[in-house]
Amino acid sequence: MSRGQRSAQQHGWFHLTDHGVDRQDIFIDDREHRTFLFELANAAERFDVEIHAYCVVTTHFHVVVNCPEGGLFDFMQRALQRFDPRLEMLADRALRELWATAFATRVA
Repeated sequence: MSRGQRSAQQHGWFHLTDHGVDRQDIFIDDREHRTFLFELANAAERFDVEIHAYCVVTTHFHVVVNCPEGGLFDFMQRALQRFDPRLEMLADRALRELWATAFATRVA
């Protein structure tokens, strides 16, 4: 049985996750872990997103957030762009749609 279509809402509770292509590493060392968490915190402050839990491992990450004022897509776009400038080329509507359909899971 297939799951239903994901919500395009930007406010509420979300479980966000991403992983490397073919399970490749996306964090090489502790410095990259810390840089990612720093950029995640900065983006959360900027877009009034509450980070309630996170797990960052070599090949992927999980983040549980509450977005009472919305801003989910802007939050993740900012965090990922600041962490990895190579993603800056994705800073358009395609990235917003990608997060809306592939990575944001609504938590009941």
